[in-house]
Amino acid sequence: MSPLRALAVGLVLLLGAVLAVGTFGGPAQYGADEDYIAIERSQPEVFRAGTPRAVNVQRGGDVVVDFVLDRARYRVRIDPRTDPVTKVEPY
Repeated sequence: MSPLRALAVGLVLLLGAVLAVGTFGGPAQYGADEDYIAIERSQPEVFRAGTPRAVNVQRGGDVVVDFVLDRARYRVRIDPRTDPVTKVEPY
């Protein structure tokens, strides 16, 4: 194998490793509770339900926000790496 070809293969492997770590690695960067509450309130089911009596934010693999309203309770799961809502469920 020529030195140029070996260098090219090494570069491709290095770039692949950097891409894999950037895509799958890295710890979650948690934001403030108010940010997660605002994300949950942006969900149509929760927004239409009314004014909350209690809000609880739990951090773990996903951020779980429990919203207690007068007539309903909602649990919203949020991925803390990029902040998309992964699940909205009444409980």
